[in-house]
Amino acid sequence: MLESTPTPQRTQALRLPVFAPVVLGVYKVTDRARDVWDSVVDDSAALYQLQIKHDAKPSICYELYSSFNEFLAGVHEENEDVPSTLPELARQALIRLVITNADDPDSVGTFVRWRTAFYCAGSLDALLNAFHLLDEFFVWKERQMAKEQPFEVQVHLQSDVSIAREGAKYNNYQWNEPTKSLPVKIFECQPCFGKRIITLTLEVQTANVASLVFSGHTYPFRRKLEDSGAPRATFTDNGQTSYFHVMKDVELAENGAQTKLLSMFSEIFFNLAIRLVVPKEPEKGSPTYELVDALRELTCLHA
Repeated sequence: MLESTPTPQRTQALRLPVFAPVVLGVYKVTDRARDVWDSVVDDSAALYQLQIKHDAKPSICYELYSSFNEFLAGVHEENEDVPSTLPELARQALIRLVITNADDPDSVGTFVRWRTAFYCAGSLDALLNAFHLLDEFFVWKERQMAKEQPFEVQVHLQSDVSIAREGAKYNNYQWNEPTKSLPVKIFECQPCFGKRIITLTLEVQTANVASLVFSGHTYPFRRKLEDSGAPRATFTDNGQTSYFHVMKDVELAENGAQTKLLSMFSEIFFNLAIRLVVPKEPEKGSPTYELVDALRELTCLHA
């Protein structure tokens, strides 16, 4: 008699709740936006990220590109100074929507598919302008969703970012104290342009010696990196060539070595958001430990 084959158990799909807070994380991406956005001509313009996460069904992020275009068209009818489409918003106001897809050419491994962010170039006033536009969208979206219970927006600011709360039209905000680490991570969304970021891998050799490897989108900074003692190197695998900049065997016990390394992030990268990877933790109290600890304190470096 043949034994019956067990019926496979169906795996239940993860069901999102009907009500969940909207998490809005605001980061500074760089002090000099033109390094990563060609349309920016002002050297003093910074770049900010306003990242949105809404794990609910329905979610305000669902088909956000089309719904935000619909929102802009309505606002434009009342105020012609407001761009009527997202492409016009990027060209005229330097506010760009990015919706993360599955592409990850450098195998960063942190991108979350469908994660959404608005990138805004300019001063803190420009950031406030972008926030107020998003604030009006929240008001518009609440009416569209017609829920008895309005969605709550939890605002999380990075410690070097500030937004004035006055003037907001949406009534259901929860403001949190600024911190370095936010519930949504900056590299959960793809960058403003392209799919590549810069990763700093710090290799601990000994208690006093470390090597720094800069990989990813280093091209705009290649000359300054070479001038600072990080020459270009290549690695080829299956016909694909990758480019790195390497500072090899840096003696951290030498006077001023740590200060010089830390100054690179403001002087070369203009405090660009960079991913930090430390494969091997250094010995506590050692010069390498002090360097890693100082790097992790920088708001532009993200684990």
